Amino acid sequence: MLTSEAAGLAIKIAKGLIKTASRIDVMLAEKEALQGPLSFPLAEVNMMAAETLMADFRNRVWLREMIRNYKITAQALELPPALAWKPDWITAPELN
Repeated sequence: MLTSEAAGLAIKIAKGLIKTASRIDVMLAEKEALQGPLSFPLAEVNMMAAETLMADFRNRVWLREMIRNYKITAQALELPPALAWKPDWITAPELN
């Protein structure tokens, strides 16, 4: 006769096997959907565009930091306020 601990362990192992089998089934179905004859071809990624976007983003972050540091320094030195010009993307809510 099985002890309750052994029966619990057997049930946990069975549940784990069922869970693993269903995950493998989903993965194989996704693979077939992507590589099957009815699937759409994958779009190619333009790495130059991604590199350009990253360089542009780095420049924007750098410029925002420069403006912030200038304001702090100008206030500390009691300089007159800077021009009110700011690019639109600096004040954009999704970038702040």
